[in-house]
Amino acid sequence: MTYISVNHMAQALHLAFDVDIIASLYDKPTLVIDTSFGSTVGVVGHAPLYEADSRSHVELLQPHIASVVEEAGLKPADIQRVVVGTGPAPFTGLRAGIVAARAFALATGAQLVGMNVLEAQSTWNRLEIANMGQYYTDSAYPNSAYPNSTAAQTYHFTLAVNDARRKQLYYALYGQGGEEILAMNIASATDIAQGVREVLGKFGFVQGDSARSVDTAGADGFGADSASGLSGGASSVAGAGGSYVVDIIGHGATRYESAWADLPVGEVREESVLHDAGAAGLAIFASCALMREFQGKDVSTDPLYLRRPDVTIPAPNKHILGQTSISLRVGGQVENHAQTQNPEKQNVKTQVGGQVGDSGERKG
Repeated sequence: MTYISVNHMAQALHLAFDVDIIASLYDKPTLVIDTSFGSTVGVVGHAPLYEADSRSHVELLQPHIASVVEEAGLKPADIQRVVVGTGPAPFTGLRAGIVAARAFALATGAQLVGMNVLEAQSTWNRLEIANMGQYYTDSAYPNSAYPNSTAAQTYHFTLAVNDARRKQLYYALYGQGGEEILAMNIASATDIAQGVREVLGKFGFVQGDSARSVDTAGADGFGADSASGLSGGASSVAGAGGSYVVDIIGHGATRYESAWADLPVGEVREESVLHDAGAAGLAIFASCALMREFQGKDVSTDPLYLRRPDVTIPAPNKHILGQTSISLRVGGQVENHAQTQNPEKQNVKTQVGGQVGDSGERKG
């Protein structure tokens, strides 16, 4: 995969984002902070600073933020917008970046916007394909900077993933128009592949089919209102006899590569838009956040952990047959209240200072 160059950045962004979004991106100095995998900080328009060791978040995050702001020729007070990655990612690393972004925005008065990393990964893939002249037709984009594109296009699904540890991945499946087909979730690679196969089955894809061609009969009904959530572009590709592939992008993509064996895989890339795409990656990530805000979608900084808590409510203690018991501790004293099923023999025993007596009976 060839990365978008700085010279082509504006042209590439215009393929996916509104002109006003791009103008706003560069009008306001924007700081990007993400700790979804390692830590990445940078000012839009400049190269990011990446630290792979997630154990160093607390120690290095603040110095890195200060460094990238200074290298951009700015002071903290000059930053007008902070875009922070909200995951999905494991709890420990993710919270460090979100807390740092919230603190920075609070201290400087900068606007604070949250952005999930999976959608940005998908957008990056679509722009990269456009950059290679394989994605959009000249008729659809007559002013395109990529004149080598052809009408015989390949429909690209993007399976965006992030390592969730415990042999699981965070994931979401997107169509080539950026629409979310499989909602963001967490699962094993095997279960993810099965879910993707079920979606592809609506195209007539058969497991092990190496042709990767679209069965037009299987694509019937793939309009904008279909249950699958796919846009009409999918059926138009099918009607033209085109083909399709699934590009798998993100941390964990190659680690579980064997799970994708039965999918019509295009590219499998163990890469991140934030720290593998350089300055262009920061611009794409921030643009995605601003586009979501423009569309009225969620841009909160609430962390996306997705994994269900491991904590469970413990089972109650077992009781003696025919008896229920409640123990109360008051100060250093313990009172046991026991009730048998025979009301005639009901007693309440109290232990105070080493003496035990039944209710109604005083000892000592």
